[in-house]
Amino acid sequence: MGFIIVLLLIVLILIILIFTATLRIKLKFDTVENDVNLTVLWIKPLFKSVITIVNFKPIMNLYIFNKKIMNIKIKGKKGKSKKINILEAANPKDIHVNTRYGFRDPFVTGIAYGAINIVSQFVKVESLDQTPDFLPDDDYIHLDATAEVNLGSTLLRLLKAKSNA
Repeated sequence: MGFIIVLLLIVLILIILIFTATLRIKLKFDTVENDVNLTVLWIKPLFKSVITIVNFKPIMNLYIFNKKIMNIKIKGKKGKSKKINILEAANPKDIHVNTRYGFRDPFVTGIAYGAINIVSQFVKVESLDQTPDFLPDDDYIHLDATAEVNLGSTLLRLLKAKSNA
């Protein structure tokens, strides 16, 4: 009897945490180092997921208490599936973007600068720091972005969208 109460208490605490503790998402994209890295943190020491691109294939590593527990190769779905906009369902908050980029053609760098400013008007970005380089030796892009997502609300929106689709 005591085991069931403890188990129910743990499940209740997890449900409360899902709706109160936010996911912290960090994206790093660097063309110089050929590095694409997406990190998802939830209750910082408890859960961490890191998605990297290795040989043009996404690999997800899962960590619990900073101990690696799984290594998963992510595969795309084959066939027709109902489209659900995950980004819209996630409704990210507290978005911060830091970019450094440069293209050999200064005109392209200027267009990129303007395009990023336009896109930032449609997405609720808390801070946007751009450092365009108009005279680089080689083309490069470096992007660091962070955001917070409420996991419980996102799951509810995804379930609602899936049932409506």
